[in-house]
Amino acid sequence: MIDLTKLVRKLEWEDARSGWGPETYEAYAATGFYQVFTDEDSSAGAIFTEFAVDRVQFGTIHARAIARVGSFPEAKATAQADYAARIIAALDGDAVAAMVREARVNALREAAAIARNRWAICKEHADHLYELDYPEAKIDSKTVSAKGDEAESISDEILALTNKEPQT
Repeated sequence: MIDLTKLVRKLEWEDARSGWGPETYEAYAATGFYQVFTDEDSSAGAIFTEFAVDRVQFGTIHARAIARVGSFPEAKATAQADYAARIIAALDGDAVAAMVREARVNALREAAAIARNRWAICKEHADHLYELDYPEAKIDSKTVSAKGDEAESISDEILALTNKEPQT
């Protein structure tokens, strides 16, 4: 299972106090605004998290209470979780899965191409040293050639697998 919350931008919090009033922070999100603030009326010092489509809705019945927690980090985390849930709910799960499969296939194809290229370079270099009769090289071109053939065979298998339809 893919954790899509990692794809959601982190909320950026700003101090929203205007010189007086409770400690308050706000974050703009694509879906509206989040606000976390201390409850001045609470002897427990609770921190509230609210969401509103427009900033002027905070403190009214139009703001949606999300959580009442014990600290600002907890309050901000609940806001982030709410925001991520809103964004992820709007995504097409099948389209996301298809994009992930495509990215994996492309990565495998790229890895196969790199492996094939590297072994080709090693084989060419070993063949060149062998032709020069360079004894200090200590490279057996036949071994390198065999490893290169093996790498090419593996990269062919990878490419064949990436061309198959994924099993669900």
